[in-house]
Amino acid sequence: MKIFAETERLILRKIFKNPLTKKYFLIAIIISGLFTFYQMYSNMFTTGMLIGTYVNRNYNYDGNLVEIPYVSDTLILLPNNQFISSYWGVGKGKYRIINKLLETHLELSYQYEGYQENYQSKLGNALFATSISRLGFGTPKIILKEEENHYYEKID
Repeated sequence: MKIFAETERLILRKIFKNPLTKKYFLIAIIISGLFTFYQMYSNMFTTGMLIGTYVNRNYNYDGNLVEIPYVSDTLILLPNNQFISSYWGVGKGKYRIINKLLETHLELSYQYEGYQENYQSKLGNALFATSISRLGFGTPKIILKEEENHYYEKID
């Protein structure tokens, strides 16, 4: 074990003895750092960055998911972790932002109007989970269906 560690040190010394190798190593570290920063900037959001008004984009296709709007819609994320949308639920719903390593997720919980067997109205609870991203230095997008480029775009 000790011989292996000593051999490893000798190899590293030999590699970094060459000034050109040091320069390439430094460039690789800088590029990796910039790429990591770009990924974090593109996919990590705070609640303050996400509060605002969003409009539904690219919804004109034949979809089969009942939990996403295929009509014009506006989603408003409020500072008190509530949201307003004409598509999702009756009244205001609640949202939760979940930050993970290099990505941010959004959960919308809301009530919808369902029906019992005797046709009396009854409210049910539902949850829609999705991710948030942005391209480059653009505005945040709440992804609805990535394959169709269907999303909510922040306008305010």
